[in-house]
Amino acid sequence: MKKLIFIILITLMLTGLSAVDVLSLDSALQMSIANNTELKAAGNNMKASEKSMQSSYLALGPSASLSGSKVYLDPGNEMAGETMNETSSYGISASQPIFNGGKVLLSAQIAKNTYKIQKTSYQSKILEITALVEQKYFAVQGFREQVKALEKKLEQSTTNLDIARAKLEAGLFSNAEFLQMRTEKLSSELDLMNVQNAYELGKLQLANYLGYTDSFEVEEFDMSSYQVIIEILKGADLATQKELENQLIEIGKEQNSAIAISRISIDTAEKAKTLAGGNLLPSLNLSYSYDWSNTNLDEDFEGSSSLAIVASVPIFPVADNALDYQSAQYQLKSTENNYNYTEDSIILAIRSSCLNLFTSARKVESAKVSNELAWETWNQMRESFEQGLISSTDLLSTEVMVINSDYNYISARQGFLESISSLKNLLGMEDKEQLIKLIENMEE
Repeated sequence: MKKLIFIILITLMLTGLSAVDVLSLDSALQMSIANNTELKAAGNNMKASEKSMQSSYLALGPSASLSGSKVYLDPGNEMAGETMNETSSYGISASQPIFNGGKVLLSAQIAKNTYKIQKTSYQSKILEITALVEQKYFAVQGFREQVKALEKKLEQSTTNLDIARAKLEAGLFSNAEFLQMRTEKLSSELDLMNVQNAYELGKLQLANYLGYTDSFEVEEFDMSSYQVIIEILKGADLATQKELENQLIEIGKEQNSAIAISRISIDTAEKAKTLAGGNLLPSLNLSYSYDWSNTNLDEDFEGSSSLAIVASVPIFPVADNALDYQSAQYQLKSTENNYNYTEDSIILAIRSSCLNLFTSARKVESAKVSNELAWETWNQMRESFEQGLISSTDLLSTEVMVINSDYNYISARQGFLESISSLKNLLGMEDKEQLIKLIENMEE
């Protein structure tokens, strides 16, 4: 009894030591957002532009300053038999811009647009990092599925070799057929080793990107949450596809970060043009000051105040300001051209990604059925081989069909997940559930 308990305890200890964490996709995404240095840099740029914007708006208000001075004269000035050798003065001044061609307000609005661009860039960086992590994660999942498929193939090759050896000893198999089975087993071992290496390398690349140091495994493909939309997508007619495509394009126009930044850039260019035109206009400022002064001959300070309205009009040269205005006009046109190009490119990318989504959904269903058929065919051929009704060549050709079918099914599932990720990124969506909900609503 004691020996049994000891064996159980040792088994539990070894199981605990060999346990490997399962890294979920959600955990990987959270880790990448928390640790990515590029995202941190984008966040700091966003905060810096926010402070600059706040500073620009404060320039719209009045400014005030205090001043003071104390002067010692050597030699002093003789005044009515007394020597003035010391003067003191203090003052306060304030100014308020009344009109400067709108330059102060426009500068603040341009700073606000800069903040919007930095904020949008930060959100875009999150989507970019998310898409990259998903791509790496799906690739590792694919390698894991390939490892499982090749382990099964190696198990089959080992069993086939045992059967071939028994038939060879019984005189029912030629030496050439036995060598053929042996070669197949060695080939299966090599294929498995290559894919295992690719799987470990993929995990290493994912871990390095995430800054993750523990040993881990990834989750298996879980297509259950996508099964409903796969059924909807593969059964959709052309009219329904076009309707979803147009709906997604409208969302992309509104939410895509590249289009949003181009739209803000146009507004900035328009304000920059107006700002350049403001250099040709007069400026008007209000200022007020109050000063106190005395000398060593006076007991009290004497105060004086002044109120001034200062106006200025640019007279010469004005050609440079006019050229700056023309330059701003051309810059605005260039920005509008860039916006049109960006929008057309994103629309084309959404159309392509949407088409790929429908295609990949059908590929998953087709690959699944083909995989089931391949395994059913192989089971029948395996029984025939054991009964000596078919040759080893026939069985091996069927096994090639099975492994290719496994690969196609793995590739189809990975491709579908990647198409969801790609389309979500183009639409500026942080959560794939938003896209899934849109597809589910296609039936309504």
